[in-house]
Amino acid sequence: MSTIRGEPHELPATVGVVIRRASVGGDIEVEDVAVDGGSGVVAEDIAAAGDLRIGRVAARAQREPPNPTQAREQ
Repeated sequence: MSTIRGEPHELPATVGVVIRRASVGGDIEVEDVAVDGGSGVVAEDIAAAGDLRIGRVAARAQREPPNPTQAREQ
């Protein structure tokens, strides 16, 4: 795999996997990624001679801590 350096891009605060500006002679496979409060997979400017497979990605919204009054009531 070869990578090309370039301008930095803005990313979410939490990212499971980032693939950026990559050229691969075979397959790219990303599986079983779980992230709370961000993006599961970010892929930009990818070239693969084979397949690009992304599966089983869970990106859940970040939960705010409960209000202290509500927490006591629970």
